[in-house]
Amino acid sequence: MDFPERSRTPPTTIRSPRTTMPGKKLRDDWTHLSPVVDTAYGICLDVEKELMRQQTPTLTAVEAKALEKELINTRILGYLLVFGPTDTARRHVANAILTNKDRGHKSITSWGGFYDQLFLRPCKFSPSRYLL
Repeated sequence: MDFPERSRTPPTTIRSPRTTMPGKKLRDDWTHLSPVVDTAYGICLDVEKELMRQQTPTLTAVEAKALEKELINTRILGYLLVFGPTDTARRHVANAILTNKDRGHKSITSWGGFYDQLFLRPCKFSPSRYLL
């Protein structure tokens, strides 16, 4: 059985790296019953606000892209705290954030990159033309 080829046309608009950061901000009003998870979420909010403050029109394209990736990684951690599959998973993410809070936001965003590469990306479904 032949399947139609997927269109590989590039997007019609190219977003400038100096525009507003994409994505959905973390909610300011979210709380959790566990003080550990709640504290970790507050740290994610603080890091997100700091990264948003660093966004200026004078950033180069490379700096803007790096800042965008740090913001995405921070939001990944925040959303894992909110939507984590279990309370154990939420506590694990919270402990990783709290352990690294004194090392600066780069250490926290690197944990977001860890979860992005080793947890979220493998879970994404990749359509295959050979599935029945």
